[in-house]
Amino acid sequence: MSSENAAGDPGEIRVGDAERRAVIERLEIAHSDGQIDLDELDERSKAAVAARTRSDLTALTADLPTSSSAGAGALASAPAATPARRSQDGEAKVARSMFKNAVRGFVFVALICNIVWLATSLGNDEGFDNYWPIWPMMGLSIAVIGTYFNYQRAKDQ
Repeated sequence: MSSENAAGDPGEIRVGDAERRAVIERLEIAHSDGQIDLDELDERSKAAVAARTRSDLTALTADLPTSSSAGAGALASAPAATPARRSQDGEAKVARSMFKNAVRGFVFVALICNIVWLATSLGNDEGFDNYWPIWPMMGLSIAVIGTYFNYQRAKDQ
């Protein structure tokens, strides 16, 4: 490769792993936004890993809108500045997912316990006096509150 080719055409500059990762993350965001399907994500991610030049990477995201958080600036930005922010965004996503799963688990267990309590209370002479589902629900609420604070901490960073 001649030096005038690299200097004359910025698209022919070789890319590193950080730029490939930025494009793959942009593709994952596009997939989560519903802009590309899973097969296309897989195909484009493989092409990003195999890409050698900036023009190879630019072609992979050229048809995607730039309004998402990664945007078209993912290739132009300095690779050293983006990993910390992407790491924080990723941590907030994981914490949010954990919080949502904790709430779902709480609702599921509360629903099952209340159905069992209601079914057994209707069939005995005590009536609705002994509300035992409060105990598993209180225990799970501690976990839900903990994941909520973890999500808020990750979001605020």
